[in-house]
Amino acid sequence: MKKIKLILAILTVVVLMPSCEDDGGKSKMDFEVGAVPNVLKAEGTEASMNIIAINNGVKINLGVTVSPGQGDIASIDIVGFYKKTTTYEKAYLQKGITTFPTTFKFDQFTLMNAFTTVNSASDFTQSSSLIVSAEMTLKDGRVLKMYADDGTRLYGADIANSAVFKVQQTYLTACTLTDASTFNGNYKVVVDDWADYAVGATVPVVYNPANGTLKFRVMNSTNPSTIAASASNYLECTLDTKTATVTVVSNAPYLYGAGAANSFTVAGTGTVGTCNGDINLVLTWTRASGSFPNQKFNLVKL
Repeated sequence: MKKIKLILAILTVVVLMPSCEDDGGKSKMDFEVGAVPNVLKAEGTEASMNIIAINNGVKINLGVTVSPGQGDIASIDIVGFYKKTTTYEKAYLQKGITTFPTTFKFDQFTLMNAFTTVNSASDFTQSSSLIVSAEMTLKDGRVLKMYADDGTRLYGADIANSAVFKVQQTYLTACTLTDASTFNGNYKVVVDDWADYAVGATVPVVYNPANGTLKFRVMNSTNPSTIAASASNYLECTLDTKTATVTVVSNAPYLYGAGAANSFTVAGTGTVGTCNGDINLVLTWTRASGSFPNQKFNLVKL
C-alpha cells in the first residue's frame, strides 16, 4: 500500500510541473500577441450621412482619427464597409498609414469613388450604413483585421465594449434639416378632411428664403372649392428643425362665397418627413359662428 501511495505522489508531482523550455534557467511562454486599432470620430465632423445635404449636392463632413490601440503596429489601412440595402461592400479608404495619430476626412464623393455600389446621391438611402475600421500590419509582418470582407465582425464583446479604444465608427443615414428648402415643389393630396381637394389632386408648395429660411407655403392656387378672391391665399408653415414639426397659419381668410359664414381663418400644427418631404397637418377652420378643429390635411411630394 505504501508503494502505491508513493507512486501516486510521484505521478502527481510530474503532472503539476510546468513544461518549460530551457533558456538558461528562465521559463518562457510561447503565444501570439495580437493588436487592435483605435478609430475615433474626428473632432468637428458629423455623426451621420445627411441625405438632404447629399441630395442637394452639398458635401457632408465625415472623418476618423486612427492610431494603435494596442499591440506592435507598423502601419494601418483605413477600410470601409458600405451597405446600400442588405449586404456590405468592402473598400480601402486610405492605405499605408505609418504616422499616428492620423485624421482622415471624407465626404459622399469619396465614397462614390471608393465603392462600386455608390455612384450617385440616390445610392444613399434610409437603409444605408457605413462602417469605418482598420486593418493593421504588425512589425512582424502579420496582418490583422477587425472585419471579414463581407462585413462580419471578427472581434468579441471585450473589444467591442472597451473603454480604452474603439475599433470602428458606424455611420447611419439621417435627414438633418437646417432650413425648409426640402418642402418645395408639387405635392399630391393623400388626406383632406376639409374636402377642398380630391385625393390625388396637386397642390403647389413654395419655399422662398426671402420669406424666412424656416418657412414654406402651401399655396391655394389649385383649390377648386374656394372662390377666385382666395386664389392667392396660402398656409404659412414655420418649421422647427429639432422636432420636425410645424405651426400653421393662413395669410388671409379662405373665402367659399359671400358673407361671414363663408369666410374661414386657418391655423394648426403638423409634422413633416425629414427625408421624403411629406407634410401632415392638423388644421382648425374658424368662422364667426364657430370652429372646426382636427381637420387632417396630408400631402406627399411628387
